[in-house]
Amino acid sequence: MKTNLIPFILLAALFAGCSDNEDSPNVPKERVDIELTAEERQVNDQVQDFAFDFIRAFAQEREKKEPEIKNYAISPLSLSFVLGMVLNGADGETYKQMQEVLGFGGMDNESINRYMQTMRIALPDLDNTTTFLNANSIWMAKGWNFLPDFKQMNQTYYDALLKADEDFDQKSADAINGWCKEKTKGMIPEFVEVDEISSLKVLLLNALYFKGKWKYPFEPSETQMQVFVRKDGSPIRVPMMKMHKVLACVSTDDAIIVSLPYGNGAFNMQLLLPADRTVPIEELLGNLTSEQWNEWKAQEMGYSVTFALPKFDIDYEDGKLHNVLKVLGISDAFTSKADFSKMCNAGLHLSWVKQRSVIHVDENGTEASVVTGVGGDTDDMPPALQVDFNRPFAFFITEVSTNTIVFAGKVGNPIVK
Repeated sequence: MKTNLIPFILLAALFAGCSDNEDSPNVPKERVDIELTAEERQVNDQVQDFAFDFIRAFAQEREKKEPEIKNYAISPLSLSFVLGMVLNGADGETYKQMQEVLGFGGMDNESINRYMQTMRIALPDLDNTTTFLNANSIWMAKGWNFLPDFKQMNQTYYDALLKADEDFDQKSADAINGWCKEKTKGMIPEFVEVDEISSLKVLLLNALYFKGKWKYPFEPSETQMQVFVRKDGSPIRVPMMKMHKVLACVSTDDAIIVSLPYGNGAFNMQLLLPADRTVPIEELLGNLTSEQWNEWKAQEMGYSVTFALPKFDIDYEDGKLHNVLKVLGISDAFTSKADFSKMCNAGLHLSWVKQRSVIHVDENGTEASVVTGVGGDTDDMPPALQVDFNRPFAFFITEVSTNTIVFAGKVGNPIVK
């Protein structure tokens, strides 16, 4: 086992909670674990498998198709929330595929929803000095209606805002972006453009927001411009924060993990680096599994560690996460085979899955937000009908909301008054 930790750390963790330091009037309460039932613990283990499956598949996809991307941030948690809502509208093979990939295999719908509700309620309450916001909403096009059970489950378990009769025009885009801005404290003021939603029949959204300070803040006076070596070997000078502290770390022949706590320790930023300088982080992430991660974390112990971490800002958007989900096994949901008959009385399929993440890390801590959206559309054209009113016909003039017939009549000879 290696004992000398490499001082240059690359970010692998996606979010963080927050706390106030010892000078703050807010004293962090004692950390407690989220209380899960035996069934919920089983679901939780499977959901963590999905998180690493998603991270691994995403890393492989980005390296294969967009290797030039230097920074990104994604949220398995936000994706789990929004796809959990989608799952309440799925049935048949579509439901089975989503259930299996998301880590809910073997669980009935009520058990899945209860687990997601437990997480949604418990996470914000773990640290009294942490700001953690979680919001969900579902937007339905005009002429399409939520089925009662779908509405009830997503309101009860996800506290989802339901918006019906949307035209999915510029006004709708403005309202959706306004919701995203509000729920992310202004970090994500724009998530969709009108051309992304104009053909949608349904849009499901999840927003997460974290803000906080390190439990052990970096001393700003210690921050210095230092060299950061990029993947291609080219150097760049960046503001590098420094710390010497006893922290929980992992040091193996394969990986180095440094754990930076926030507040009462309920949230941590886990910093992952290949132990071998010749191994790119992309390779480590592209092979990472929950089993490997847990094996590393089982070796965690206290180290007196001196390390440096660059300050950074990331604003990353990916509108093609559906490609990653297809690789993982959710295939029917994005085709005409999709069965979302429990969502509304029409033939829906998912058209895109999109995420935008914004993260800021400095000497004081972390502020991070993410919005995940799933758009649902239909390939089905209205049934074709050609009709010529070239024979006697009846007509009715009605009031729409009550179906009151204001006028009724027949036309048997249009040229006769």
